[in-house]
Amino acid sequence: MNKELLLQIFIIYINVLNMVLFINTKYTSINTCLILMFYYMVSMNPNKKKIVYTWFIFSVLTLMGESMFISSNQSLTYTNPDILNVPLWLMSAYANMVFMILIIYNNV
Repeated sequence: MNKELLLQIFIIYINVLNMVLFINTKYTSINTCLILMFYYMVSMNPNKKKIVYTWFIFSVLTLMGESMFISSNQSLTYTNPDILNVPLWLMSAYANMVFMILIIYNNV
């Protein structure tokens, strides 16, 4: 395993721990942003800027899509919606999704 892969796996684990500890607070997304800033500073990956942009764009578009689905359908509800009928902890979950997709894409 190379160092970049280990760093990405470490980021996923730290972010999962962040979600477990702070799921019912507004700190989950803030902590995820701090975790990704740490990744950006430490990583030697030349595509690290694209990874952070991909997470942000994916998160915003998916939050908007999920919010529109919830608003039009009313079949899904969250117990702690923060913005647009969805909780902010989804941003942290989406970060893990992006990192897992990149790990799979680069190592399979």
